[in-house]
Amino acid sequence: MGKFLIVDHTVPVVKSLMTLLAEFGFESISVTQSHAVFSVLEQESIELVLLEADMPVISGLRLLRQLRQTERFQELPIIMVATAANYSMLHDCLEYGANDYLIKPFHTKVLLSRIRMVLKHSSQTHKLLQQVQHRDQLLTQERQKRFRVTEALGQYRKFSNLWTILPDPLQQTFSKILDILGDDKVSLDKHQTELLTQLSSQYADNLSTLLNVNTLEDAVLIFKHRSRLALLEKISLFQGIKSSELMSLVYCLEEIEAEADRVLLTQGQPADSVYFVEEGCLEILVNDERVAQRNIGESVGEMSCLRGEMNASATVKTLLPSKILRIERDAFMEIVNSLPKLWQNVFRDTTTRFSQLSQRISELFQHTPQGLMKVDPQGNVSNEYSTQCTELLGVRQLTGKPVETLIFPKDEVQQEGWRQAFPILFEDSMMDFDMLIQLLPTETRFVLDNGASRECRLSYYPCWSSMKKLVAVDIGLEDITEERRLAREQEALKLEKNIIQKIYDDPDSYLNLIQLAEETLNELDEFEQHMDHPQQFNLVEMTRHLHTLKGISGIFLLNTMKSVVHTLEDHLKIDKTQQTIPVYLRTKIKQGIAELNQQVQYAQAILENMESEVRRRLLGIVIDRDVFENLKDNVFHERWPEVTRYFRQMDQVPVRKLVQHWDQELGKLNEKLDKMIRLRIEGDQFPISQQLALALEGPLGHLLRNCADHGIELPEERLSLGKEEWGIITFRAWQKEQNIVLEIQDDGRGIPEKKVIEKAKKHPQLDQQLVHQYIEENAVWKLLFIPGFSTAEQVTEVSGRGVGMDAVKTMVDEVGGTISIKSAQGKGSTFILTIPVHEEYSTRP
Repeated sequence: MGKFLIVDHTVPVVKSLMTLLAEFGFESISVTQSHAVFSVLEQESIELVLLEADMPVISGLRLLRQLRQTERFQELPIIMVATAANYSMLHDCLEYGANDYLIKPFHTKVLLSRIRMVLKHSSQTHKLLQQVQHRDQLLTQERQKRFRVTEALGQYRKFSNLWTILPDPLQQTFSKILDILGDDKVSLDKHQTELLTQLSSQYADNLSTLLNVNTLEDAVLIFKHRSRLALLEKISLFQGIKSSELMSLVYCLEEIEAEADRVLLTQGQPADSVYFVEEGCLEILVNDERVAQRNIGESVGEMSCLRGEMNASATVKTLLPSKILRIERDAFMEIVNSLPKLWQNVFRDTTTRFSQLSQRISELFQHTPQGLMKVDPQGNVSNEYSTQCTELLGVRQLTGKPVETLIFPKDEVQQEGWRQAFPILFEDSMMDFDMLIQLLPTETRFVLDNGASRECRLSYYPCWSSMKKLVAVDIGLEDITEERRLAREQEALKLEKNIIQKIYDDPDSYLNLIQLAEETLNELDEFEQHMDHPQQFNLVEMTRHLHTLKGISGIFLLNTMKSVVHTLEDHLKIDKTQQTIPVYLRTKIKQGIAELNQQVQYAQAILENMESEVRRRLLGIVIDRDVFENLKDNVFHERWPEVTRYFRQMDQVPVRKLVQHWDQELGKLNEKLDKMIRLRIEGDQFPISQQLALALEGPLGHLLRNCADHGIELPEERLSLGKEEWGIITFRAWQKEQNIVLEIQDDGRGIPEKKVIEKAKKHPQLDQQLVHQYIEENAVWKLLFIPGFSTAEQVTEVSGRGVGMDAVKTMVDEVGGTISIKSAQGKGSTFILTIPVHEEYSTRP
C-alpha cells in the first residue's frame, strides 16, 4: 500500500490533514516546497497527492499541469485543495487533470468519502491500462512473426538469382562457363575442354582473391560476406581501403539481433567491442543525455579502441529492433594495425568530429536563452564561458574571477552565503546534486556599471568525471529583466483592480483612510520641524494614528503603505528622555515621510483615475427616485421632522459593517501567525450612523489583531489543552437603552496577569504610580491600555508597539464610551465596549 503526499505551505493545515489521514489508516508525508514534489515522487511509492491550489510562491495549478505533462505521473490520483469555492479555479483544476477538488477546512466524512472514491476510480483505470498493455504486447509479437516471415521470403528471392550480385569478373567468368555447359553437343572437343579448364581456373582465382577461400559451398554465406563488405566500404573510416584487405575484418564479424533498448556499451565501463549497424539504429547518451544517433552503415566503439581508451566515453543502446555486427576489441586492433593507411583516416575523422563538435557547441550557445559558464570547486570561473555571459554580467574577462562577485556585486551578505554553500556540492554527501543545489539562490538582481538594472535566473548543471565525481558546475544565466518587469506591471494592475473592488465594497472607509493618511502626514511634517526638541512633540498621539493607518491600509491591500508605516513606527520609537535625534535616524525618518507621501498620492490617484460619473456615484450619496420625490415634497411643505428622518436613514449603515473586512483580515493573520482562527457573528442587527461606524472601524481592528496574536493559541498548543485546533473570535452587538454594546471575545489563553504585572513594573517609561493603583484596584486589565505597554516579546507587523490598545481606549473616550475586559486563564478574554448614542451618532428620528 502506497503513501499519500501532501503539498501545502500552511503548516497547521498539513498537520491537521496528516492526523485525519492517520485516523483513517493512511500513511502520509508532506512537502512545503513545490520543487521537492518530483523528488519525492521518484523515491517514494505515492498512492495519492493532495495538492494546495493557491500556494503563494508557485501556483498549485501550474504544478498540477507539470505533473500531468510528465508521462510517468499522468495517471497519478491528484486531489486539489483550496481555501474557498471558486468556479474559475474548479474549472482550471478539472481542465488540468485533477481527479477531485476539496475545500478547507475538511469535514472528516466528506474527506474520507472523496479519497476512497478517487482511489477506487484510479484502481479501475489501472486495471484497464494493464489490459490495453497486454493487448499491445500480443499485437507486437504478431507483428514480429510477420516480419520474420516477410524477411525469409525476401532472402529466398535474393538467393534465386544469387550469381547476379557477384563482382563483374566472377559474373563474366561464370557466364562463359554456363554458355559452354549449356551447349547442345553431347561431348566437348579438345578446344572446348581446354577453354573450360582455363575459365574454371580463372573463376577460382578471382573468387579466392575476393573471399580468400578456395571453396565456398554455402551461397548464403557468400551473400552475407558481400553485403557486409559493402557496408564497411560505406564507412568513412575505411574509405580508400582495398576490398581484399577489408575481407579479414568481414570474417571476424558476428551478427547480433537486438531488441529495442538493449545496451551495447555503458559509459565508464570497459569497451570490449566495436559495433556496425546493419539494420535499425542506435542512440548515444552522455551522462544520460542523448547526444547523437547512429544509423545503417555507421559504427560505434571504434574511437575508444583507436585512442587507447579502455572504458566507453558514452552509453550506446538500440533505439529500435536492430541487426548489429560485432567484433571484439583485440581482433579489431590487430586488423587495424595491419592497415597503415587506415590511421590517416582515423586522424581525418577525429579532426572532423572535433570540428563538428565545436560548431555544435557554438550553435547550442547561440540557441539557448541562457549564458553558460563553468565554475571550478574553488568557486572561480574557468576559461569556458559563453559570450552571452559577458554581456549579461557586463564583464569581458571572466576567467579566474570568483563567481559570487559577478552574480552578487556589492551584496556582501549574498556573497558570504554563496561561499558557505557552494563548496558543499563537492563534499561527499548522502544527498544528491539536485537536493544540494537547493542551497543556492535561483535568481539574482544587480546594477551594471552603466546604471542598468538586470535580473537573471540561475540554473545549475553538474560536470562529472569518468569516475562519477563532481569536478565542476555549469551555471546558466538567463536574462529575465523584461519578464520580471512585465510580471510586476501585471501584478500592480491586478492589485489595483483588487483595491478598486475593495473601494466599491466600502468607499466611506477608503475616504476615511485617505483623510487619516493626510492628517498623519501633516503631523509628521510638523514633527520634522521639531526634531531638534522631540520631547516637545506629542509622539504618542502620532504613533497611535500611524498604528491605526497601518491596520486600515492592510484591509485595502495597500501593502507598500503598510510596510512604510511599520518602518516609520520603528524609527519613531524614541525615548521620552532623549533630548535630540541622531543624524542617521533623522535621515531615515525624512525618507520614510517622503515614501509615505508617495503612497498617499498613489491611494488618491486610484480614486482620481476612476471615471468621473463612477466616482460621483461611488463617493456620493445615491437615493432612489421614490425617496427623492418624498424628500422633495417634505421640504417644499416644510415638514422638517420627516426631512430629518430621511437624512438620518440615508446616513445609516448596518452594524455588521464594522466587521465586514474581518474574514479577510483573519485569513492574513492565520498565514502570518501559523494559526487557525474563525470568526463568529452574533447579536442584533441594527443600524448605526456612518460617522460612528468610521470612528469604530480602525480601533476594533486593533482588538481583532490583539485576540488573534495574544489570545488564540497555536493549533498544537490548543490540541494539547484539549481544545479544538480552530480558535473562535466572536463579535456581538446589541442595543441597551441609549447605548450600543459591542463585544469581541476569543476562546484563547486569557490574560496572563502575573506576566502583565511583571512587565509593567519593569517598564521604565510607564507611570509606576498608575501601575500600582491598577494593581491595588485588582484591575490588571487596565494596564493593557497604558500608552507604550505591550506583552509581546518582539515587535511584528501584527503587534508589539504598545499603541493598539491605547488607540482603542482613546477612541472610546472620545465618543464618551467605556471599555472593560473580562478574562479567565485558559478560557479566553472578552472586550466590552459601551458607546452612548449622542445626537451626532444617533440613528433615531
